[in-house]
Formats: sequence, C-alpha cells, structure tokens
Amino acid sequence: MGEGDALVSMLPFDRHVEQAVLAMKKGAHLLKCGRRGKPKFCPFRLSTDEKYLIWYSGQEERQLRLSSVYKIIAGQKTVNFQRQYQPHREQQSISLIYYANGERSVDLICKDKTEADAWFIGLRAAISRSHSCSSVSALRNRNRGAQSCLSSPAGFIRRKHNLGLMEEKNQFSQIAFIPGNRICHTCKTLRIVL
Repeated sequence: MGEGDALVSMLPFDRHVEQAVLAMKKGAHLLKCGRRGKPKFCPFRLSTDEKYLIWYSGQEERQLRLSSVYKIIAGQKTVNFQRQYQPHREQQSISLIYYANGERSVDLICKDKTEADAWFIGLRAAISRSHSCSSVSALRNRNRGAQSCLSSPAGFIRRKHNLGLMEEKNQFSQIAFIPGNRICHTCKTLRIVL
C-alpha cells in the first residue's frame, strides 16, 4: 500500500453520503417556500460538478452556488418557514442559508423524512466539498500528480496578480495543458500539467 493509498483509507468515506449525492444529481421535486406566495413544487438537482444546486421556477432555471452557503438547517427555523409554518412537516424541512446582498435562504420541504435526511446528508457533503479545494476524488488521484488549486500554476499566477506582483506585460503568450506530472517553461509558453 502506497502513501496515497494510506491517506485515502484514512478518509471517512461513507457509502450513504455518496448514495445521497448521487440521488441529488438525479433530482427530485421538492416544495420550495419563498418570500412571497404559497410554496411551489420545483424540480431540484445537484449539478454534475457538485458546485451548484439547480432548480426550475416556471420556465426559468435558478442556481445556488454551494460555496456561498454557510449554514444548512434541518427544520422550519427561517423567516420564510415561520411565515407559513407547517408543524407536521418539520422533519421534512431543510434550509440553506447564504449571503447575496444580505442573508438569504432557500427553504425546502421534502416528501418524507427519509428523503429529507438524504438531501440533508448530500447537501452537507456537497457544501463541505465546495468549501474545500480538494474533494475525495482529488485525494485519490494524489499519486497520479493531481494538485490542489492552491499549489497549481494557475493558482500561483492568480495569487501573484492579486498581490500586485505580476508585471503589466503578460510574459506567457500561450498556455497548453499537457498530461503528466511536471511543469515545463519553454519559449514563453507555460505548460500546466494536470
């Protein structure tokens, strides 16, 4: 067993979490409680890259970037839920709290407690993954040369730019992605290896 294998085996891999995330990617019709009007059934799903919660309100697609969510709450504790409180659906309810010009929430009611538990577990995992740079799959690929976004060449250049350390004139005329595990600088070309 290699060093990377030992690291992966130490991770708290939970089959229930992965099943919940997979079910969320397939989607479900959930009751969405908004700021105005009655709750509406909307199709919800998790994006394939696990970065967005996507739903349709009428004909319009809506997205919530999970990295903007800072809290997930079980039950009916938000202002939207209190406005239309349904005590018999307390165990079926989930709220995602996020910032967008102030504190906002997406308030959902699932069909039963089992579905609510699955969505709560899956959303918690997806939110946690969106807040950390590397997911379980990135750690599994560690022996194959996968890099975290902090140590990647693009991350390095972005940090230099944000700190004002980049020259005005761009030194790199071309960026090429080449399979492998090292970075090559040649002829004003930056090759980023994945």
